[in-house]
Amino acid sequence: MRAKAIIAGTLLLAACARGEPPTTQLAVAQAAIDAAVSAGATERAPETLTMARDKLSEANQAAATGKYADARRWAEEAEIDAKLASAETRTSFAKADLRSAEQSNTLLKHEIERGSPTGAKGGDRE
Repeated sequence: MRAKAIIAGTLLLAACARGEPPTTQLAVAQAAIDAAVSAGATERAPETLTMARDKLSEANQAAATGKYADARRWAEEAEIDAKLASAETRTSFAKADLRSAEQSNTLLKHEIERGSPTGAKGGDRE
């Protein structure tokens, strides 16, 4: 009887040591990846997005085998990479917007210079 109690206690401790599956962290990481894809990371930050997806896959595999601490760590890294992919995507769009604005400014400057008798140097128009 005592041996059964010791075995049961050992099994209970082992089960507690494994902890709970990181379902929330897995969901958060997946949501971050989905947000990155929606933002355009597939085209603008594909390498970073792939890293996030690979790490989430590792997290899911670890969770499926009961390695919850590893799963949580992989899921957290996947979330961070997905957020980085989103940031890289926003940066890429901002740079494209900046280039477009610079081109528009250059065109406008040329138009002003063509319309002015003295060019952009100033001077009298009298």
